[in-house]
Parts: sequence; C-alpha cells; structure tokens
Amino acid sequence: MDRVLILHASAGSGHRSVARAIADAMPDTAQALVADILSFGSPLFRTLYGRGYEFSAKYMRWFVHMVFALTDHPCTQSRLVNFSEEATCAAVQEVFSLVRDNGVNTVLCTHFLPVALMCRLRRKSLYHGSIHVCVTDYDVHGFWFDPDVDLYHVASQRAVEKLASLGVERSRIHLSGIPVRRDFCAEKRGNCQADAERTDKKGTLSVLFMASSLRHGECLNMLSEMDQCGVSCTVHLVTGRNTGLCRQLERNPPKAQNITLVPHGFVRDVAALMRACDLMITKPGGITVTEGLVQHIPMLFVAPIPLHEVQNARILEEAGAGLACFAKGSLGSSLHALACEPSRLERMRMACKNLARPNAARDIGELAVRATKSPMASCAKASPFARVLRMG
Repeated sequence: MDRVLILHASAGSGHRSVARAIADAMPDTAQALVADILSFGSPLFRTLYGRGYEFSAKYMRWFVHMVFALTDHPCTQSRLVNFSEEATCAAVQEVFSLVRDNGVNTVLCTHFLPVALMCRLRRKSLYHGSIHVCVTDYDVHGFWFDPDVDLYHVASQRAVEKLASLGVERSRIHLSGIPVRRDFCAEKRGNCQADAERTDKKGTLSVLFMASSLRHGECLNMLSEMDQCGVSCTVHLVTGRNTGLCRQLERNPPKAQNITLVPHGFVRDVAALMRACDLMITKPGGITVTEGLVQHIPMLFVAPIPLHEVQNARILEEAGAGLACFAKGSLGSSLHALACEPSRLERMRMACKNLARPNAARDIGELAVRATKSPMASCAKASPFARVLRMG
C-alpha cells in the first residue's frame, strides 16, 4: 500500500488539525501516517519551539513581528533564514529514520519546519520520494519556500503570485484552499447545543466570539466595546482550553446593557456554533478563518499575530468575507454598521461561500497519493524492521 507521511508541528493546534483533515480524507488506496516533527527533538527543543511560540503569540506579539519580518526571505537569499533552518533541522534529524524505515513515498508538510528538513534530505539522496507542502495561511512567508518542493498547496491567488515571483513554476502551485475537518464541511443543519441554548430574540444579532487565544484584559475590553456600540446581541463566547478565562467570566461576568453573554469552555462541535450564529469575531488564524468560510459565516478580525495573521485578515477583507478591526473602537463601529445594514452582512456571507473550498483536504490527499506513483517515489521501500510510527 502506498504510504504518505504528513508532518506537522505542535506550535499551536492548527497545523495538526490540517494534517488530520488530510489524513481523514485520504483515499482508501493509501495509508496516511501523521506525525509531529517536534516529537523527534529533545524535550527542551519541543518546549522552546512549541510553547515558546504560543507564549510569544499571546503576550509578546512585537517579538513575533520582529522575527517574522527579519526572516521573510527565501533561504537562498538570507543567511539568517539558512542558519535558522540548519539549526532546527539538526534538532529533529531523527525523523530521517522514520521516513526510511516506513517506506514513505510522499511527504506532505503542513508546517514550514519539516519542509527544509525533507528538501535537505533529498538533496543528500537520503530520501527519494515526493515533497508536497500545504501552506496554512493565505499569504506565504519566506520560511515556507524551498526550490526543491514538488507541489505547493495554497489558499489564495496572492500566495500563487508570491511563489511564482520566487521562481516556482505555476504547474507546481495548486490553489487548493486550506483543509478543514469533515464536521465543518457537513451541510446538514441538526440540533446542537447552540440551538438549544440560544437566547436571542427576534431581531437580535447572534455573535460567536472565539477568545481562546486572547488575554483576559483584551477579551473584556472587546466585550465592553461591543456593549457600548448599542447593538442588542447574544454573544456565544468560546474560551477553548483557556480554562482560566472561562472561570473568571463565569464568576465575574462583565456588566452589560446590550449584550447577553453565553460563555462556553472547550467546545467539540464548533461547526454547530458557527451554523447557529450570524457573525464571528476571531483572531485571523488561517485555520479558524477557513472554517468560517466553509460555514459561510461573516467575520470580524481582531488581535492578529503580526504579519501572517494580518495578511490573512487583509486578503479576506479585500474579498468581502470579513472586516479587520485592529484599531481601538473599530470592533464596536463595525458591529454597529453590520447590525444596521443586514444586506451587507448577507453580501459578506455570499463572499464566504464563494471563497470556500470545502474539498481541499480530499483534493490535496488525492494529489499526494498520485505522487506516490511517480518513478522517484517508487524508489522508497519499507524495511522489514520498520519502527512503529509515533503518531501525532
């Protein structure tokens, strides 16, 4: 059976979500193996790379901006990027044994870290299969680029043009969209927790507020701004794994005159909440906004991580699917404007529908399987002593 190895990195949950979505949509003719590349590094490396990014993205966005700005160049044009890739590749080089021993025909990367590693292995003739890359944002940062990638899967025309400007042939760029889990692609509306708990009256806006990555003070300020804009709305606030924020909101709910707050902790069926609401407020992470597109829910973007999330918001705003609310007071004014103009909200919903690519996971999986049939990929043979793959 053909084997496709999907490598992600547990720096945030989005890259793993994309990897699992592709694996679940893979044809029955192939075996999808999913692994976290950080699991091949030392405990210290995993902590610094994974949790370090999450901490910086939440509390030190200026630092993330500086790092991403300095490294937004191809490895072929930047000594800093090249050094960074060499250092990280050295930390996780054990993944080579996994690829060799399991007879992998195609490697599909949903994070930029394994891209550099796999291309280096192939240049050294230590790997002979295909290398595919699924970019999980709507623009392409320099970290994602390597001239030896066989096929890029991207989410926007801007990403296509960016890679083409770096010398990637257009035949090696697939405008696929970003994969999302199957439950987001289901069109059927069913009974759900949100429907049962929904308290909004006729004419009241129902808002889904994704706040798991926000600081407590940020969240309260945004709720206050929404209340002060004068729009009557029910706010379904999802705190996710941020249990501290959820407990604080339940014990000391903010005083509000116009909004009815419905706190949720970790929600397994976020798709159902999206279907039950009229509008979503969220950080513009690539996976979350793609889930919103597939569910056709208009979006207001807040508190972006500098560079890549800012670009996500700008690209979707230009396409009419959402509004960037980065300046103080812009969230309340945007909410008020949409409440006063329902036709605009409907146009945004249609823009989301037009941009959505619910079959991205299936299409990317099929192309990965097709690549296993290439003469180069057929050189990969499984060892009879293959190690058990560490799933991630």
